[in-house]
Amino acid sequence: PNTRPERSFKLNSSFRLNIPCSIAINPQRIHLIHRDTTPSFFKAVVKMTGIDIEMELFGDDERIAWREIVSRGRRTCQS
Repeated sequence: PNTRPERSFKLNSSFRLNIPCSIAINPQRIHLIHRDTTPSFFKAVVKMTGIDIEMELFGDDERIAWREIVSRGRRTCQS
């Protein structure tokens, strides 16, 4: 099961994603705004190292807003 943030995200806040084993994360920051279109998302390229993938989402205040560890057995691929 996926985890949820401990508190709601505030509109007009920005967030950055940290994945230590990533090669690239784009965009570097996402600004949370209200809109009727498809939500923004991060795209990350990670090395397939055979280890669990740790992810952290940081808010404007640089505090961790969300943390998740994707274990090797839980990964899915889309083509």
